[in-house]
Amino acid sequence: MFPVLIDDVAMSTPATDDIAAISALYPESTFPTSTGRITGHVFFSDGATPAQGFNVIARRVGDPLVTAVSSVSGYLFTADAGNPIYPWPGSDFGSRDPALIGYYDLPGLPPGDYTVEVEAIHNSEPNPFVGGSSVGPIGNLGFQFPLPSLLPPPPCTPEYLVTGATATCSSAAATPIPVVGSSVVSTGTDVILIGTPPRYDAWEGGP
Repeated sequence: MFPVLIDDVAMSTPATDDIAAISALYPESTFPTSTGRITGHVFFSDGATPAQGFNVIARRVGDPLVTAVSSVSGYLFTADAGNPIYPWPGSDFGSRDPALIGYYDLPGLPPGDYTVEVEAIHNSEPNPFVGGSSVGPIGNLGFQFPLPSLLPPPPCTPEYLVTGATATCSSAAATPIPVVGSSVVSTGTDVILIGTPPRYDAWEGGP
């Protein structure tokens, strides 16, 4: 559900996104066979470091404003993993499986071709999506990440999935992902963000 009530009449009818999220938890018998899903990861521009806390949206080609389903990258991973060196327990909620960092899952997609896009979650006043209006685990910590880039502001928002390559600013250049009932599409679905800062600076080292 949208975290801020803008129009109580229009928003009283569940949108495709709402139906997909509720049905993923409490599915009717036909839900798994009549809809498909897209899963993948969001990565920074090195293509290896997963990006946590961004909004990922699948939009059906032909009616992108009506048939759209969203997920937050890394929504299953804990917001605070703690620190084993300096004892800090972290959060009791969410998994600590590193494979879930940056992972997204877009269920409840009616058959069709979809583009996948990534955007930052609203992170400034008025009404940032944090605290009681939080979207995804990061928002529970009281902030949301802006879309990062070496050249502020980011080159574009949203950024669109291109299979096997860095994302694009052009929706027309996005890779269409075909979805049919009961399918789970998980190949060619990783989004690599545009021109983000390097993982390490000159004084750091690591794998």
